Amino acid sequence: MTTTITKEMLEADSTKGRLQKYWEQYRKENNGNDPVCRNPNTCEGLLSKERLHELFTNVDETKPVFTTGLVVIDNDDVAFFSDDAKFGLATLPSNFNRFKIMHLHHHYGEGKASPNAEAIVRRLSGGKRFLNSIEELVDYLNREKVLHPA
Repeated sequence: MTTTITKEMLEADSTKGRLQKYWEQYRKENNGNDPVCRNPNTCEGLLSKERLHELFTNVDETKPVFTTGLVVIDNDDVAFFSDDAKFGLATLPSNFNRFKIMHLHHHYGEGKASPNAEAIVRRLSGGKRFLNSIEELVDYLNREKVLHPA
């Protein structure tokens, strides 16, 4: 049986997706937002190089990439960035690994260890192909060899 992975499946299988469902239910029951639980609008999911650059040059301490760290999710072939260690946890094949890096934004910018997002990609992707969008990830995942190895 062939399973096609969609952008919507990955988005639902993320902290943002779970929080959106929770907040929707909370609003119905309480006529307002939960003052304690993280706002889903602070979460992003897969981060492009361009978005990482924006985040690291316009620091917003409410964003997970600052509170819980940058997450690199990879397998033997590809890597991508996320602000969510649980992004696609039940959807991605089991050969995807995750690791977090805290406070990387303190070392970001001209004259620092990570002068730009491309430098972070080179250092953290291990030479693997870097996926810069959820569409690239979906395309990669739906290739026959990825989901159904011989």
